[in-house]
Amino acid sequence: MTSQGKIYKSEGITHSEKYLIELCNNSFLSLWSYPNVFRCRNKELADVVVVFDNHILVFSDKACEYPTTDDAKLNWRKWFKKSVLKSSEQLWGAERWLRLYPDRINTDRMASQKLPIEIPENAIIHLIAVAKGVAKPCKKYFNGGSGSLIIKSDIVGSDAHIDPFVIGDINPNETFIHVFDDTTLDIILQTLDTISDFTQYLSRKEELFRIRKVNLLATGEEDLLPFYLARMKNGRHDFVFDHDGPLRIDEGEWIKFNQNPRRIAQVMEDSVSYFWDTLIERFSHNALNATQYRVSDGGFSDS
Repeated sequence: MTSQGKIYKSEGITHSEKYLIELCNNSFLSLWSYPNVFRCRNKELADVVVVFDNHILVFSDKACEYPTTDDAKLNWRKWFKKSVLKSSEQLWGAERWLRLYPDRINTDRMASQKLPIEIPENAIIHLIAVAKGVAKPCKKYFNGGSGSLIIKSDIVGSDAHIDPFVIGDINPNETFIHVFDDTTLDIILQTLDTISDFTQYLSRKEELFRIRKVNLLATGEEDLLPFYLARMKNGRHDFVFDHDGPLRIDEGEWIKFNQNPRRIAQVMEDSVSYFWDTLIERFSHNALNATQYRVSDGGFSDS
């Protein structure tokens, strides 16, 4: 057996981190997904970094208790700053580090092991803030619903986020931040459960906000998703609408989409792919743990 050395990977500290790590491993597979990476000793870079081809996903996970004062807007602003804005600042900082020092990223707190996958020079970086603790207060505020945050594309800048449970573009001068909450995190990652599906969705959504600038209101990310999955443009999934806005996507689109016979048939057809996921994951486990029977001269990079 040829050894390349075991690759250390964190299992997470908090329950929320462990759950995010599990989701990422299932969706993106463990060979490309690295939790709790550090820029130097005891200085965490991000909660999860996923590197695949020239796409990099950077996750920041925050599970913050929602305030319970009588002032609804004050409660929202406090939670937004502590959860979404703090995650955004961490993500922009992580992006700068990835671009400036791509060879100074470590998989452990003591900074003793480098990230085993090279960061490409032409990297396309997607930033994802996972904001937990909002579903129950959101349902209470709206007297029902799924508990997911409303998406409103004309809310631009952190100071503009004053309406409770409404998310737009956090800072148009920085890389776009995708905000997934208690409700939408599972739906998005379990539906777009390959790295290529997920990165293509993020890219099209970034175009929707930043390039096309469509005036859009959606009751939640899960209700926006069917307008991507059910429609095609130039041979690929895309957000295709009858007009450029203003557009309103109401609650229930996700439920209707999943009840469509064509969607049910697609899910059944896709189930065969999970065999390949299992096979790749078994290979990945041995590559990461240096237990392969034979390793080529390129070592882990070849794997």
